[in-house]
Amino acid sequence: MVDGTLECEFPMPPNYDSLLRDLSEPMNIGQIEAMIKPLGEDIKMPFQAIVSNAYQIIQPALPKNPYKTMAGTKNLPIDDPSFFSFYWTYSVINDPLRVIELMSAASLLRSQVDVVKKIFPSICAAIGDAIDIEIPAHKAKNRNFELTYTAEQGVLIWRGLPVVQGEYQSMYFDANKEKQDQQEPSKSQLSNTAASQVTAAGAVAYPKST
Repeated sequence: MVDGTLECEFPMPPNYDSLLRDLSEPMNIGQIEAMIKPLGEDIKMPFQAIVSNAYQIIQPALPKNPYKTMAGTKNLPIDDPSFFSFYWTYSVINDPLRVIELMSAASLLRSQVDVVKKIFPSICAAIGDAIDIEIPAHKAKNRNFELTYTAEQGVLIWRGLPVVQGEYQSMYFDANKEKQDQQEPSKSQLSNTAASQVTAAGAVAYPKST
């Protein structure tokens, strides 16, 4: 990310029906125990706690659209914005290191930062330390070094700081405003036009006597 060579990929989201099926049931403790069995004793308990915490966040966050019928409750399809809002959170819980890719593309959401820092504080601390080390190291090698614009914005979001407006954004906003000003009549022009219309209307309604 600091080098500016990291590419951010956006994989296809998981199947909604599969997620609904898996998250409609209580967490499978037996499955979790089988997953942590090969791990060291010092990792098992923290891993299980993280999985449990993640599941408690993901399960209620999955959007549902239940519809009651005489035969029971059915889950109707949900709208895309609701699912993708859930997916942005799910994607970083499923792969917390993905925040680095998103950071490099300025595609990291503050909500993603909040949930990752809540569930994976140690990983997040390591990411923050790596950023603090790599940026000065690159600067020491090249005094003109700067992060790419997108990476700069991503790091600001990661640190909870305000996002700054880039030079090209300023140029775009200034040009767009100038274009709007040219297309939209000024207030004085509108006032003059309105006054002319009122005068004309008065002339028609009250013609001068001959």
